[in-house]
Amino acid sequence: MLHVLDLRTLVFAHGVLLLSASVGFVIATRYLQRFSALPYWSLSSMLMGVGSILLAARGYVSAESSILLANLLMSLAITIKVKALSRDFEHPVPFLPLCLALVVSMGGMLWGFYVEHSTSVRFAFGAGVNGALLLWGAWIAWCYLRRSDSLRVVVGILIPLVVQGLCGVIAGATGLADYLSGRIVVEAYPGAAIYEFSMVHFSMGMLAILSSLGLYFSVILFVAMRLNVALTQQAHHDALTGLYNRHMFYELVERELAMDLRRGVTSSLLFIDIDHFKCINDSYGHAAGDHMLRQFAAFLCQQCRQSDVIARFGGEEFCVLMPTIDAEGARQAAERLCQEVRQLEILWEGRCLPLTLSIGVTERCNFSEGIDTLIHRADLAMYEAKQSGRNRVVLNAA
Repeated sequence: MLHVLDLRTLVFAHGVLLLSASVGFVIATRYLQRFSALPYWSLSSMLMGVGSILLAARGYVSAESSILLANLLMSLAITIKVKALSRDFEHPVPFLPLCLALVVSMGGMLWGFYVEHSTSVRFAFGAGVNGALLLWGAWIAWCYLRRSDSLRVVVGILIPLVVQGLCGVIAGATGLADYLSGRIVVEAYPGAAIYEFSMVHFSMGMLAILSSLGLYFSVILFVAMRLNVALTQQAHHDALTGLYNRHMFYELVERELAMDLRRGVTSSLLFIDIDHFKCINDSYGHAAGDHMLRQFAAFLCQQCRQSDVIARFGGEEFCVLMPTIDAEGARQAAERLCQEVRQLEILWEGRCLPLTLSIGVTERCNFSEGIDTLIHRADLAMYEAKQSGRNRVVLNAA
């Protein structure tokens, strides 16, 4: 069975599969431009695929093509792979060490091929340096996994990197040991040693191939999950301020109100409107208005509790649900908000934009009241605040 599944055939199939994956990466690159690492993954899988096919053709094409060119392409692919990992996981990688590793790898390959005529030297430099690069990539993935917001699917990237890296380092160390001990590897043709059947060769080859395929397809899954997270964020949050949008606010408030009955407590709602916002847009431009909205949203998040639910309700209107806070506590919080916001300096083109608030406050009167009733009462209180001269808080005790 192992002789039927010879390593050469597996290497060739590995190359074809990676070329197919590179087509998928190219298509994804065109439509998912927010993921800056995709062009790197596309180029890496393409180079690795072509290099694997040349490696499988060893003995049928020139040694320069099946050894030197194949290893150059695969070394380039691994170097680009590390760069892709650094982009995906926001872990800066200096350009110089990557170039230096590539130069050392290929310089050693050329020395072993043309000067020493030694398979062991080629293994020591080609496999060893590439293995070290892959372990560097594994370290980048590990650093990402330690973050609290990491996606667990990255384990599927980390494990293949470790396996490939260890296989490369072990092969490189074996080659170096053979060279230093003076052991000469006899080959039927240049590079034939990797296809001489042995359980060790076959096992390491299978590990390297399966882990390589697992790596690239785990990357595809990682991109799909990141896209899902981004789309969920876009569906639930306001694009300008990053706060919850109205739809998500309703969903979260419904949950909180359902919890009130279990906790036996009440909740209050603030309905906030930025005073004279239209004048800001007319006088300074819509860019200034957008800047004010972003600054105020950040200020609002700082002032509110972590348990409060904050949303941009529409235009210059914001809502804050304050769980477990009664009407008087909410009114005091709104008064503080009005006072603090007057001290907030929002600069635009050297000018300080004026900012005051009209806030309506209401408390949930009984557990049968829904979100629509609560918002309606708070909205009426906010309009009363505006009609009373703005820059104030009005409580609708209902």
